[in-house]
Amino acid sequence: VSQSRYKVDNVICLHQAFEQLNEKSKEVIKVYFFDGLDQKECAEVLGITQGAFSKRLSKALEQMKNILGEDFLFD
Repeated sequence: VSQSRYKVDNVICLHQAFEQLNEKSKEVIKVYFFDGLDQKECAEVLGITQGAFSKRLSKALEQMKNILGEDFLFD
């Protein structure tokens, strides 16, 4: 399998896992990873404390990990 095909497959898997998340989880992943904000900025945008944001992000990432399975490789 070519390296580019491997990356495309990973993107598809990540997108499918993301779509299975609840809206709050999608929201924290979007502002942190897609918008490129730090945790303090994310919390301000969402109108929550930085601690609450950190908990939501951890929970969202754990959900992604559970959906993708332990064998999913991150490059």
